[in-house]
Amino acid sequence: MLLSAVIREPEVSRRPAARTGRSENERDLFGCSLIVEDSWSGSNSGRVSATICCITRMPAGVFTDGTPSHVAVAKVCSSRSCLELVRVPRSCKDRALGFLGREGQVGPPYRAARMKRTGERVLTAAGGFNPTWQRHVAAYALAGGFLPPGRLLDVGCGIGHSFHLLAPRETVGVDISAEALRGQDREKVVADMRVLPFGEGEFSSVLSVQSLEHVPDPERVLAEIARVLEPAGTAMFVTPNRLTLGRPDEIIDPYHFREFDHSELAELCGEHFGRVRVLGLFGSPRYMEIVTEERAKLDRLLAKDPLRLRRLVPIRAKQWLYDAVLLRNREKPDPRAEAIEVGDFELRETGLLEALDVCAICERTEA
Repeated sequence: MLLSAVIREPEVSRRPAARTGRSENERDLFGCSLIVEDSWSGSNSGRVSATICCITRMPAGVFTDGTPSHVAVAKVCSSRSCLELVRVPRSCKDRALGFLGREGQVGPPYRAARMKRTGERVLTAAGGFNPTWQRHVAAYALAGGFLPPGRLLDVGCGIGHSFHLLAPRETVGVDISAEALRGQDREKVVADMRVLPFGEGEFSSVLSVQSLEHVPDPERVLAEIARVLEPAGTAMFVTPNRLTLGRPDEIIDPYHFREFDHSELAELCGEHFGRVRVLGLFGSPRYMEIVTEERAKLDRLLAKDPLRLRRLVPIRAKQWLYDAVLLRNREKPDPRAEAIEVGDFELRETGLLEALDVCAICERTEA
């Protein structure tokens, strides 16, 4: 996909909802609307309304006067796909996000990943997807306080929406999907995290956010991460708490193979690391209000199958049904969901049975 975009002030870019497929008042995170010129397979399919869901500024050398130059990278999500655009360098003397308030051309055109929305990956902060997106971003933001400086391996990184929060560490993204890795401005490797293509002790730290549950044999992931980690390194694993995600006695998400509570995660990590500390990720009252409503919807849906005949449904069919329900529920505009932000989440050491996610901070103890 070749993309170009124009950033305009809200008064200029406001258009009827019928034309854009979005509410008239929808804006990106910083008060401007983004219009994407979308061309696919050589045919121009017209303009697409999109929402900026992540902004970061990356070093790009210096100007002749010695002023640092940066490239502003904007990840945007439209109703059809998750895209990534790169803007021309600007001086860091500008306000950090000041470029969003001026009309300008994003360029040169950038080839970016176009991925179908499913329940397997977090791809967008649009609409009802925002709470989950912010929860994932919060995991990255909070992880930085527990990981040492140096080279970091971002395992199962997906589209890499938040690796910039780990700066100034040098990060390497690993994912089994080349499509998900496309467009990430860092070193990236297509690989199965159970067979990492790195030597022993190459990384000071390893981070796994919402990926351990996606393999049937997480023991292999732990063994590989322990192998590529420096002797004094730290690994951090963030995974959904099975006690609060869906049903404690049943895996509802068809993209998950194994789910853990805090004690199970600690036991698994203890087999490969000398020191393990487990924390819980918790949400604010307004986030938990949304979660409570989603659980009530799930309970009503599962009550229609009291014999659990869903266990006999093939996995591919389960995934299709899961995606259909997810997209139907979360593509609807929801002001409460759109208001959720990174600050709605925190890590605690107590009350882990009620945590949204369980987080294991693991250290190797040998000298």
